[in-house]
Amino acid sequence: MEEGAQIIPSLLEKGARALLIPVNGYLITISRVISFLALEIGGLEHYPATSTALGLVFTAAVFAWIGTAPLIVRGTWLLPLAVALVPSDVEVFVVAQYSFWFAGLALFSLVLWRADDRSRVSARVAVALVCGLSNPIVVPVALIGAVRALATRARHDVIIAVALAIPAMAQLWMIHASPGISAMPSVADASLAMARFLAYPLLLGFTDWPASAWIWVAASLHALALVGLLIPADSRRRRLALVGLFLLSAVSSVLRCQPPTLMHPAWAGPRYFFFPFVFLNWIWLDALLSGRTHLNRLVPATVAALILISTSRHFNRRHQHLDWKGAVRDLSTQGTGDLPGALRRFARASVEGEARPVREPDLPGVLKCRGLDLLPAATTQPALERPRSRARVPGLQ
Repeated sequence: MEEGAQIIPSLLEKGARALLIPVNGYLITISRVISFLALEIGGLEHYPATSTALGLVFTAAVFAWIGTAPLIVRGTWLLPLAVALVPSDVEVFVVAQYSFWFAGLALFSLVLWRADDRSRVSARVAVALVCGLSNPIVVPVALIGAVRALATRARHDVIIAVALAIPAMAQLWMIHASPGISAMPSVADASLAMARFLAYPLLLGFTDWPASAWIWVAASLHALALVGLLIPADSRRRRLALVGLFLLSAVSSVLRCQPPTLMHPAWAGPRYFFFPFVFLNWIWLDALLSGRTHLNRLVPATVAALILISTSRHFNRRHQHLDWKGAVRDLSTQGTGDLPGALRRFARASVEGEARPVREPDLPGVLKCRGLDLLPAATTQPALERPRSRARVPGLQ
């Protein structure tokens, strides 16, 4: 939604000066860079295809970075596949605006780097700066990086910690200037939301709306299995790190969506499940590859199978067709129309009329968690109305 309501209009009006303008209270610079390049290369008419291609290039770069990095997790080369198979809606994939989620994933790799490896220091500094200015998750990652540097006292860890601190301070400044983007939920809501983070990967393969009793049972069993993974001393440190990052990202999501019980990995804010589910996938991949006997692999294989079943049910998404080129042609004849308003209405209509329709009682909550509750209801009126801005529109004659 923000892509049409904030990013594209500001880039059309201000050009490169808009690259560091915050969105919803924080910087997502890489998403703005992709949109800026898409407008420069293909103009507004070809923006969807161009921005999608550039977003895929950035995602592929992050996958290549993670898949070749010397991380503490077993099966590094399989980690990108585990990311691609998260058991939720594919909301963050392909869409250029959500490229900043993959920037956050690259940031996590910096604190999962093997302590004895001093390679790619310059590249890691670049990742810290660019991706740190693209995702507010850099704030807690910078704290972890500082603790790591104090513990190891290694020169390369200190350099990375400083590189993470710079964008973290910039993000904190932006967040401080935009109060109210997070709130403290009730204990009951937070507990249920955390239980769902553990239960949904195991249950979504069978139903999108599991009963509360099943959620608590599945969450308890999953939590016990994770605790069991921490028993072997030789793998405890790396698995504790992954469990810690899972909890960090889950708590971050709980604070972002109010109330957190509105979140759902397929229907309401799937992006908030992305990081937690990635770390769960990595934990179980590590356990599966570390098992020395068939018995050791039984539980990880069972959990992995349940996760894959859940993934298979939510691996694709369809929306109503948006005639982007037709809208651009209208812009060329009417001046620069109300593009933000048109895309806002489409965003809401896409929720109200998805190929997998939301249950009527859940629609208000879904709209609220996706930030669409304050938008006008979907309408059959023409998408482009009276002119709002006289800014030059690239790609139009």
